[in-house]
Amino acid sequence: NVQVLEALADQAVHNQNVESAAVAIRYLEDAIRHSATNPVDFEELAELLVAASRQGDAENVLRQGMQLAPYDAELYRLSTRIYLTLNKMQEACEVAAKGSQRFPQDDAIRSLRKRCDSALVGPDK
Repeated sequence: NVQVLEALADQAVHNQNVESAAVAIRYLEDAIRHSATNPVDFEELAELLVAASRQGDAENVLRQGMQLAPYDAELYRLSTRIYLTLNKMQEACEVAAKGSQRFPQDDAIRSLRKRCDSALVGPDK
């Protein structure tokens, strides 16, 4: 049951230790495998994966989340931030551009887009 897996993951996150983070990751991965569609599950799993130095897995989770919930701005914000942290400017700018198209009123996404655009153009241009 997806709701049970989500609740178990939430409980594990609140235990706040190294082992509980790994347990929460497993529960959220299972929830997503069992058709979870709550964007928060994808966001939380991505954040846990980044904390566990599994950035590639976090990227995949966020990509999947954006496909299932294309109108959740936080997925775009988080994905762009992860790409920026990994110095994957092209990917960051692509996600930020899509996000700014879907959420033109979102100040955080606009700020991320400007950061991307200035990084791609460079300081001399």
